[in-house]
Amino acid sequence: MSIPQNFSESNINSFLPAILRENKSGWIIEYYCKNPLNHTLTRKQIKLQRIVKRYKSVKDARHHINRIVVALNAKLSGGWKSVFNSGNAHLYEKFAIVTELFLTEKRKENRENTIRSYASSCYNTLFQLIRVE
Repeated sequence: MSIPQNFSESNINSFLPAILRENKSGWIIEYYCKNPLNHTLTRKQIKLQRIVKRYKSVKDARHHINRIVVALNAKLSGGWKSVFNSGNAHLYEKFAIVTELFLTEKRKENRENTIRSYASSCYNTLFQLIRVE
């Protein structure tokens, strides 16, 4: 399945809302969100067989799943990216920010004279060459 034709790249929200799909193979919640790593829309699917089996009637299951869809759409409209759902969002920080955090921690751990020798001219030159803004 491809990206819907009614989606424009200039979309401010960078997502398509979640919807419930009842297929022969099972129920799924399907939505699209922009991947910040490669700036393309990616389709995400949440399988719902376990949730459907919990309920005695299809009506109750559909009601519960619709509440999940509404909550998911609220998160998406607030800027939530499912790419970072794994808890590793801090792995995507810029290198300059990480180096500043590293130096801040080193300043807390060591004495001022140690930091002065630790941050020698060679060390400073290296970080100026590597620093990515």
